[in-house]
Amino acid sequence: MVIRGEGGFGGQPGKRPEAPQIPDRAPDAQVALPTREDQALIYRLSGDRNPLHSDPWFAQNLAGFPKPILHGLCTYGVAGRALVAELGGGDATKVHAVAARFSSPVFPGETLTTSIWRTEPGRAVFRTEAAGPDGGDARLVLEDGVAEYSG
Repeated sequence: MVIRGEGGFGGQPGKRPEAPQIPDRAPDAQVALPTREDQALIYRLSGDRNPLHSDPWFAQNLAGFPKPILHGLCTYGVAGRALVAELGGGDATKVHAVAARFSSPVFPGETLTTSIWRTEPGRAVFRTEAAGPDGGDARLVLEDGVAEYSG
């Protein structure tokens, strides 16, 4: 079992990479993509059967969440879809690398809005926020995002 922050891997933790700078201006693009209420259940078909994503009792009583959370890889994929749409014109082969840091869980049914800043040719920085269907309670869920692309 792995418990975040409990260590046990030996050695000193590595130095965290320096966070990319978000330009002090409005984003060049924002792409909002809704998730479905049953998205985590559908995503289970990928083979991740962790009850944190499907069992309300487990999510509340053992993990401390109000309800099951969306898989991190699914969240990452939704942000990737936004990046492909904006930076690659819908062509996934034009987006060569994506990196980001998870900063908060996402709940199925929330809308993910990815804000994108082009910083130099072939490079962009981004962050993704989640908000409920009414747009309230927005919070940062992916930060320190960097994407490399062509075209």
